Amino acid sequence: MLTKGKCLIFGAAAEECGRIPPVKKGEDDLVIAADGGLEILRGIGISPDIVLGDFDSLGYVPEKGGFPQNVEILLHPVEKDDTDTGLAIKTALERGYKYIELYSCLGGRRFDHSIATLQSLSYAAGHGAFAAAFGETEEDGRILNVAALRNGALELPFGLTGTLSVFAADGICRGVGLEGVHYALNDRTLDPAFPLGVSNSFNEGQRARISVKDGTLWIMFHSDKVVNFSKIYINEA
Repeated sequence: MLTKGKCLIFGAAAEECGRIPPVKKGEDDLVIAADGGLEILRGIGISPDIVLGDFDSLGYVPEKGGFPQNVEILLHPVEKDDTDTGLAIKTALERGYKYIELYSCLGGRRFDHSIATLQSLSYAAGHGAFAAAFGETEEDGRILNVAALRNGALELPFGLTGTLSVFAADGICRGVGLEGVHYALNDRTLDPAFPLGVSNSFNEGQRARISVKDGTLWIMFHSDKVVNFSKIYINEA
């Protein structure tokens, strides 16, 4: 279980700030605005600790101001290998955060950036952290939860309904187990070229458990609130 403070990263994918899921910031939490994510934070009334990126979306120049007071600014060149979200994850890892939540980093006009977000989740998982991204609140009030699980297990909360999908993220995943779902798996292998884990469903009255012994899984499902994965993550499968 991950028990330390978390890092909250905000991107610029959301078109309406009001559709960001409810966010709770604890005393030990770090808030990072990735470029245009600063405007998202302003829209929901949260002050960042760090603003970083190349600021091509934000349009600000640090020397000319426009940033909140008492905020750390990390300027990066436009021509770089990382996305701003990826840089934010690396910053969180460098500062010792092992649980990372991403908001406004899925959807929007740039499907390629959503793919980049998934890969950034895998990067965090491969560097000893657990990262999850949350989509905009949909009209029915449900929220997309996406997490990357590497060599470990999750026991999801009771009461989840709808579709659960599990994908091999960045290579062959061995020892995959799914319990408490319609299509159970036991010690199976998932291949990134074959979506065997798509469109599963939760069993009513059961707690779903997902595990992988070797590899990284992307886990996707909807819920009526943001799931705090730090309370349900198990270090070893």
